[in-house]
Amino acid sequence: MRRPDRNAPFDLQGEQAHVDSEVESRAALELGKERAREIAEREDAIRQARAALAGAAPQPDLAAVVWDAHEAIIRSRTAPDDAERPQYVPIAHASRGITAKQPIEALPASVYVAPYNLPERSVNPRQTPLDLLRRVLVSGSAITFLILSLLLLAGGGTAAAFGAGTALLAPLAPALLMWPVMALGLTALAAHEWVPDQLSARRQRSIGVPVTLASLAGIAWCLTAASGQMWGALLSSLVLFAAAWEALRRLNLLTARTRRERWLTDAPVEFALGFSAFVTAWTASAVVTSWGWALAPEALWASLTLLAVALPVCLAGMSERGRIVPALAFAWGAVWLMAARIFGDINDPTVMVLSGLCAVVALLTALARRQEISHTERVALQGYTER
Repeated sequence: MRRPDRNAPFDLQGEQAHVDSEVESRAALELGKERAREIAEREDAIRQARAALAGAAPQPDLAAVVWDAHEAIIRSRTAPDDAERPQYVPIAHASRGITAKQPIEALPASVYVAPYNLPERSVNPRQTPLDLLRRVLVSGSAITFLILSLLLLAGGGTAAAFGAGTALLAPLAPALLMWPVMALGLTALAAHEWVPDQLSARRQRSIGVPVTLASLAGIAWCLTAASGQMWGALLSSLVLFAAAWEALRRLNLLTARTRRERWLTDAPVEFALGFSAFVTAWTASAVVTSWGWALAPEALWASLTLLAVALPVCLAGMSERGRIVPALAFAWGAVWLMAARIFGDINDPTVMVLSGLCAVVALLTALARRQEISHTERVALQGYTER
């Protein structure tokens, strides 16, 4: 292929097509001759080698062969550049990115010290009958929770005391859609426990009791909220919140070993924590309002309650490598609370703005943690790979 000179403009109109054709034909002819000469030389070398191996030709002198190779290398290094050969400028001499996928726990402590517990890669302990009992309890409670959450939506939702027009921290009805989502996540967690590498995993053993309590508390909330039993709903929301927090705390001690564990074990627990935090504030506001215990100014106490439940969500987002699912679950309830305070019967700009701020802060804390850990680990792996 003929390339234009460095200082010559490109022939965009094709005015020199005949010249280009002649040059290309001549270059193709010379290239063909050069290839034919290389083939002839290669075949001649092969014939000489075969003759030498068969004993029909004298053996080549090893010293002469080595010296000829040395001279060829020297000539290739010191030969002047061909003027006709285009000069290519490399874009980059070497890649500075991570060229090998390497687990972060493989780095020595002198290079990187993780601000969280690294995954524990030891072999799972031997199964016991308690492992089977744990899987049965987790699975049964999660499936029951899923069925009752769907019945809660099909039956018209919660009692009137939990409505957006009654309690200051009560969201609009679409917020209830997260109950089946939470139950479905816990059901996926229960199904994941039956995977062969999870039958006796330490992570599953550690969260068996808290996850079962969370599912049972979700069942209790669906029943009590639908029937209007306020104290039962408040107690069940607190148990759900505490169980999800304890399960997440135990997961932080045993970091997920694979992406599958992160999505099917950690994410359901994170979601339960985020949404149960909002449900706790919602239920507390409904209980206080129904019993006439609301103290003036109501907006102040509602704001303090919202801040109190948002704090654990922010702390969860700052744990491990940055957990964003609790913030997303909390944000879902906060969005519908904002909508209730704007379009509902109770208009309160303070609660509306504060709920939005709590959701944004929870998301930002999780994202900041994820960015910090990801950047630090990427730099550490890059520096260790380039050594």
